[in-house]
Amino acid sequence: NVATTTAANAATAAVPSPPAASPQQADGSPARVTELTLDVMWPEPEATRAALFAAMSARRKTWRAALIANVPQLQRLLNMLWTSCCQLVVQGLSGLVVRLCDVLLGQPAIEHVLRPLLELQRDLGRSCSNPAVEPPVPGEVKPTLARTTLILAAAAAHPASRAALLTVESQLLSDALLPPLRFAEWPPLGSAAVSLLRFLCEPSLSLAAPPTTQRQKSDTPQVEPSELPSFEVLSPAVRALVAAANNLTKITTATATAIATATATATATATA
Repeated sequence: NVATTTAANAATAAVPSPPAASPQQADGSPARVTELTLDVMWPEPEATRAALFAAMSARRKTWRAALIANVPQLQRLLNMLWTSCCQLVVQGLSGLVVRLCDVLLGQPAIEHVLRPLLELQRDLGRSCSNPAVEPPVPGEVKPTLARTTLILAAAAAHPASRAALLTVESQLLSDALLPPLRFAEWPPLGSAAVSLLRFLCEPSLSLAAPPTTQRQKSDTPQVEPSELPSFEVLSPAVRALVAAANNLTKITTATATAIATATATATATATA
């Protein structure tokens, strides 16, 4: 869309540019860029940051309007790509989902991107559990379920799309999370399932978590229960994880800690 691209590019035209010469060390090699050197390169860093933020906000607003205006075409494209067996397509689609959620934000991201994917994941799980249930898409069910789980895990690893996932109703999120955990004996599916659960439970990915530069890395960020999966989601998920534990040999300490902490928080909230 030429008009959209032109408007988005125009939004960044007023951002000040750094001087052509970059800081150099005494031997002539490029110096490591720090906040101090940035202050030298841009004499008014606060004004520059404000201008950059305004330009990025304008660009985001332009692209959000363009995407919402073309939702039917967007959904047709996503429906064609969800079940692709090409690894490069799946990797690209994972990044696309993250960026779409980041631009659309909130309810549009849920309704136009995440909900269709979660419903597809739920229906694939039903076909796995009961062979008599016709799969929602052609092809082998378990490999397709592993690919959609990986896409959801990529979304859960990004703060904005993770926040959108956590606002989806608990029943749908649980229905999408449980199938890959119940069939975790197949390594690709088990690995994807654990990654999805771990990222949903990871407090450092919360939009409310303080930046890592402002706390010791060993500290656990204090996150509100609303920034974690609910008890209704975690309780059956953890039971399924425990049942599949014998087939999951690569659960790291960090993953186990994140899941245990989130489960304890959700349990305390549910019983309060």
